[in-house]
Amino acid sequence: MRHLAVLFLGLFLALPARAETITLRADLWCPYNCEPGQEPAGYLIDLAKAVFEPAGITVDYQLMAYEDAIQAVRAGTVTAVVGAAKKDAPDLIFTSSAEGYSSYAFASPKGSGFRYTGPDSLKGKRLGMIADYTYDDALDAYIAANKDTPAVVAVSGDAATHDLVMLLAQGKVDVIIESDAVLEYTIEQMKLSNLFELNVASEGAPVYVAFSPADPKGAEHAKRLEDGIAALRQSGRLVEILKKYGLKDWVKK
Repeated sequence: MRHLAVLFLGLFLALPARAETITLRADLWCPYNCEPGQEPAGYLIDLAKAVFEPAGITVDYQLMAYEDAIQAVRAGTVTAVVGAAKKDAPDLIFTSSAEGYSSYAFASPKGSGFRYTGPDSLKGKRLGMIADYTYDDALDAYIAANKDTPAVVAVSGDAATHDLVMLLAQGKVDVIIESDAVLEYTIEQMKLSNLFELNVASEGAPVYVAFSPADPKGAEHAKRLEDGIAALRQSGRLVEILKKYGLKDWVKK
């Protein structure tokens, strides 16, 4: 009997440890995070894989509406939301340094002459935006005051930027707001660059992969990502990953 017990113990110890998986969710926000299962996957996804997979942790990335992804991360059913701003979900676990920066820009029909100089410049315009995205205090206050009127058209879903551009192309809104890098990338992919002009209206704001406070390993995952990106930067691999997207390191040396 003792021999059988030792045999079973040996077999148990010989079994491989259960593989760990982290789940990343966000709406389509290329070049930060792109279409799952395709190349390019988005530089934040590339960075996550470069950091976690060598440690034996599988990265499961799928699309989800931004507001739904934040709620899922809060609840602990998803490990992290990609491309998050602290202002959108300050209760999540963030790395101490950002995983990139994003400036917001306005797109309008070419020849419209639109230039954003503050909320007053939006008067008489129908503004298209993504639901639950935040900007600066003045713009956020304008959106909140007009969200139930035709002056603000909010879209949601896992391809919200594409839908915003379509609204503008169809004349259903007069101007749209999004990350400058995301707008440029999306409009170029849709082959509509000749129809619109962009007006960058902010300095860069930090972008993060934000982890779940309901996950016992949330803080550990955040620390692993931060340390891993620092190592990728030191080795020169970070530059190689960003180069695929026409981007440069967001940390000035």
